[in-house]
Amino acid sequence: MMEGTNAMLRRFKPTILAIEVINAAVSAFSKSFSPSGPILDIGSYHQPGYEKWCDRRVLFPGLEYVGCDIRPGPGVDRIRKCSSSFIFRCFLRYGHVA
Repeated sequence: MMEGTNAMLRRFKPTILAIEVINAAVSAFSKSFSPSGPILDIGSYHQPGYEKWCDRRVLFPGLEYVGCDIRPGPGVDRIRKCSSSFIFRCFLRYGHVA
């Protein structure tokens, strides 16, 4: 059992490091800009077991937070299929915020 656990941790370590970097950036955003909500997380699905790292709701206390993805699962509140034009509009909006 221990050997299997160590192999799993070696496999997850780079992924968790990348997630922690993303979380630091999201946290800095939430503190710097003080968004008034609601927060829409597009692509919010995460693998079971990653809740500790991937649930970003805690970074926006008191705000409505909606996780949206194309499949059900952890982190997902709404299931939506996004067209490429929708994603393009999201990038355009991001340019106005950044």
